[in-house]
Amino acid sequence: MKMNWRKIVSFTVASALLATIVTGCGSKAGKSDTGSGKDSKDRLKISMMYPLSGDAPKKGEAWKWLEDKFNVELDLMAIPANGYTEKLRLTVASGELPDMMV
Repeated sequence: MKMNWRKIVSFTVASALLATIVTGCGSKAGKSDTGSGKDSKDRLKISMMYPLSGDAPKKGEAWKWLEDKFNVELDLMAIPANGYTEKLRLTVASGELPDMMV
C-alpha cells in the first residue's frame, strides 16, 4: 500500500507541474503579436526528468492535443525509480539539465 501511495503522489505532483508549465506557456503564446506568423510555427520545447514507478506514459491523442493547443513540445524523460538518484547526479554533473527535475 505504501508503494501505491508513493506512485500516486509522484504522478500527481508531476502532472501538476506539467500543467502549470503548459498553462503558463499557453498564456504567453496567446499574448504575442501575430504579425510575422513565424512565432506560431516555432514550438517551445519543455524537458522534464522524473522517476518512473510503473509503465511510462504513451503519447496519445490528449497529449498531442495539449502540444498543439499550447504550441509546445513535451520531452518527458522517465527514469526507473531504482536508478533515478544516480541518473540525477550524472545529469547535474554533465551540465545539460532538463527544464524540470522532480
